[in-house]
Amino acid sequence: MRGERTYRQPFFARAALALIVFLLAWPALAVHADGEGSGISLQSTIGYQGSYKDGRWYPARLILTNDTEDTLKGDLVLSYINGDNVTTNSVVPLELPPGSPVQVTVGVPGVILNKDSNRIAFYEGGYNDKGTGKQLGERGYLDSRNSLSYMIGVVSRDPDTFNFMPQLNQKGYDIAVYPLKPEDLPDETELLDSLDVIVINDIPTGDWSESRVQAIRDWVIRGGTLVLSGGAGYEQTSRAFAELAPVVAGGTSQLTSALALESAGGESLALPNGLTVSNGKAVRGTAIVVEGEVPLAVSAEQGFGQIVYAAFDPSLEPMASWAGSSLLWAKLLSDTLMPTSVNAAMGSGGYLNQYWQLNNILDLFPSIKQPELLLLIAMLGIYILVIAPMLYIVLAKADRREWAWWLIPVLSIVMGVTVFFIGSGDKRSVMSHTVEIVEISGDGHAVISGGTGIFTPAGGTVTALFDEAKPIRFYGDNGMRNGLNSNGHYQLWSGNAETKAVWKGVPYWSTRKLWTDRQAAAAEETGTLDVSYKVDNGTSKAIVTNNTTVDLTDVYLLAQGSSTSIGDLKKGESGEAVLPSIPAQGYYYYGGSVFPHPMNNRQVDEHRRQRELLDMYFNRFNNGVLQAQQPVIVGFSEDHASQYLVDGAKVQSDNLRMWIKELEPVIQTGGRVHVPAGAMSPIMTSNTIQSYSSYGDGTMQISAGEMEMEYLLPNGYGVAYDKLDINFVNGNSNPNAVWSIWQESTGQWVELGGSLEAPAAYLTPAQSIRLKMVSTSEGMIWMPQLTLEGEVLQP
Repeated sequence: MRGERTYRQPFFARAALALIVFLLAWPALAVHADGEGSGISLQSTIGYQGSYKDGRWYPARLILTNDTEDTLKGDLVLSYINGDNVTTNSVVPLELPPGSPVQVTVGVPGVILNKDSNRIAFYEGGYNDKGTGKQLGERGYLDSRNSLSYMIGVVSRDPDTFNFMPQLNQKGYDIAVYPLKPEDLPDETELLDSLDVIVINDIPTGDWSESRVQAIRDWVIRGGTLVLSGGAGYEQTSRAFAELAPVVAGGTSQLTSALALESAGGESLALPNGLTVSNGKAVRGTAIVVEGEVPLAVSAEQGFGQIVYAAFDPSLEPMASWAGSSLLWAKLLSDTLMPTSVNAAMGSGGYLNQYWQLNNILDLFPSIKQPELLLLIAMLGIYILVIAPMLYIVLAKADRREWAWWLIPVLSIVMGVTVFFIGSGDKRSVMSHTVEIVEISGDGHAVISGGTGIFTPAGGTVTALFDEAKPIRFYGDNGMRNGLNSNGHYQLWSGNAETKAVWKGVPYWSTRKLWTDRQAAAAEETGTLDVSYKVDNGTSKAIVTNNTTVDLTDVYLLAQGSSTSIGDLKKGESGEAVLPSIPAQGYYYYGGSVFPHPMNNRQVDEHRRQRELLDMYFNRFNNGVLQAQQPVIVGFSEDHASQYLVDGAKVQSDNLRMWIKELEPVIQTGGRVHVPAGAMSPIMTSNTIQSYSSYGDGTMQISAGEMEMEYLLPNGYGVAYDKLDINFVNGNSNPNAVWSIWQESTGQWVELGGSLEAPAAYLTPAQSIRLKMVSTSEGMIWMPQLTLEGEVLQP
C-alpha cells in the first residue's frame, strides 16, 4: 500500500501541473486563433441595418485593419452561394498598410448571408483555390436578413424623420424605415437596389462626391424614387440634384391655410404658428398638392423612377406628429407604394424571373447549327456500301487479304474523324452569344439588362473581361452542387473600373453564362424611340420614329392582347399603328402572335430567340397573365460586335437586342386626355380584412371585412375630367362583396352597379376617387379597373 501511494503522488502532481499550465496558456491560445491567426481585424456593415430585399443587390461594407508590422498585399475574397446555387467568389485586390484601416465595399446580389452560405478571407500574395486564405473576423462569415417590406432609406438631420410611415402597416401596407448617414449610400448604383425610396431631408448635398450623386441619379433612372424636402433647408438639400429637382428653390414663406394638406391627408391640421415652406417655381412634373399658388408637393418622372418634392420639412412639427402625414405620403409615393394585398394580387417577380428564363435563350447560339443529318447518313452509307466492299475486292485482286486487319481499322478511324470534323464544324472555335433588353422610358432614358454565354471547345479556364464595372450574376453549369465549396470555379474580379469573370475546370465543348442586371445607358449609346400621337377620324394612332443608333426589324405595337405590325424601321424612319381602345385582361401570347411557330419540324425556327424573349419580358410578373398593361413598342436588332474579351481576345459574337418603349400610361391627343385601366394604383386608407391570398392575376381570396381605397387622379389640377368608367374582371360576380363609391357632392357612399355621374360628383378636394369594398363572408374579389377621360385646362 505504501509503495502504491508513492507511485500515484508523482502522477497526480504532474497532471495538476499540466492542467495549471494549460489554463494559464488558454487566453493566449484563444487570442492567437482569432487575432494573430490572420493578423487582420474586420468590421462589417451589411445591407441597410442588416436588411436587404430578395434578389436585389446590397452592399457589404468592410473595414480591414492590418495588425501586423508588415504591409500585406493580396486579395479579399467573399465567397457566397448565389441564386443558382453557385459558389461565387467575389475577389478584390487590396494592399493593407500596417495599422491603417482600409474600407472596401463588396456587392451581394440579393442572397442571404449566414454561416452556411458564405466565407470571407484574405489571401496574402493572391487568391488561390487551395483554401489557404486567412479567415477574417471571429467567425469568418457575414450575416444578413431578408426583408419583405417596402424599404425607405432616410438621410436627414433628424434620424426620426419619416417614423410615421409604419403607421400605414395597420392599413395593409408593409413599410420599414431605415435612418442613414450620407456615407451609408454606396457609390455603385446597383447597391441601392434594396431601397424602394431614398429621402433626403434638410441636409446639405453640395459637398457629396460625384460618384455618390451619379449612383443615385442612375438608381432613379432605373426605377427608384427620390424625395427632396426640407422646408427652409430645401435649397441646400437639392443642390447636388439641381438638374433633377422638379422645383427650383426661391426662399421661404409661412403657410397659414392647411386646406390642401387636410384634404390629402384626411385629417385636420392646425397651424397656430404657421408652417414654414420653401417657395419655389415648378419647372417640371405634376403638382400633387397645391395651396393657393404654392405647390406643396410635386412629382416628376425621371427615366423609370420619379423625383418627389415636398415644400415642408416632415421631421418638424406639426408635420412630424400630424395624423394625416402617413396617408399624405402614401399618395405622394403611390406610383410604387401599394398595399400588400394589392401588390400580391397584381403579381410579382420582375427581373428575377427574367434571370431564370434567359438562361435557356442563351443556349440558342445562332452560329452553332445542328449538323446535316442526311449528310452524316450518306457518309455512313458510303462507308458501309461502297468503301468496305471495294476495299475487300481490291485486296482480293491484289492477294493482300491479310492487310485487312489494319486497313479496315485505319479507314474506320479516318471515316470517324471525318464525320466528327464535319459534325463539329460550328464548334471548333470560341464564340459568344449576348441577348439584351433595352427599355426606353417615356422621357427617353434607356436601361439595359441581359445575359451572355461563352462557348469554349477546349474547356479549362475561361475569362471574360469587361471594360466597365458591371453587376454580374453567374448561371450554374447544371452540375450537382451541395452548399458552399472552395474549388474557386466561379470568380468575379473587380477594380480599376473593369469587371472580370473567371470560370475554372470547364469541360470541353461547354457553355458558361452570366447575367447583367439593369444599368442606365448613356444617350449616345442607344439613342431613343420617339412616340407622338394623332387622332384620325376619331381613331387614336401612335407615330413611332426610330431615333436609336441602329436599324430595327419587326417593330410592333403590343396592346391589350393585340399585335399591330409597324414594319422595319431604319434609323430616322417613322411608322404608325392604331391604339386599341378597349381595356382587357387575360393571357396574352405575344411571342407566338408576332413570331408564329413553324408549321412543321422540318422548317427552321429562325425567330425562336425573339419569340421566347418576348414571352420572357411580358411574363416577368404574372406567369403569363397581364394586368391590362400599358401599350408598348417593341423592335429588334442584331449585330456581331465583340462586347468583351474572352481569354484576352475578341471572339466571334452573336448579339440580339430587344428594344422596348412603354407608351405613356396617360395618353393625350390634342386637348383630350385618356387614362386607361391600370394607370392608377390604389392607396389603402382603411382595412379590416384579416387574411387574403392572391392568384397573381388581379384576383384575391379574402376573409370577411372591409377596405377603403383611394385613386389619385393623374394631373388632377390640370385636367377637367368628364367621363368615368369602373369595370371588374368577370363582372364582380361575388354577391357577398359589395363595392361602393364615395359621392363627394352628397357626402355619401353609393353602391356601384348602375350608371355613373360625371367625375366631378365623385372627386374629393385632393383630386382623388374613393372606393369601398364590404365582404360579409370569405370569397373571391376582383380589383376594379378605372378609366377616365377629360379635357386639358388652359394655363
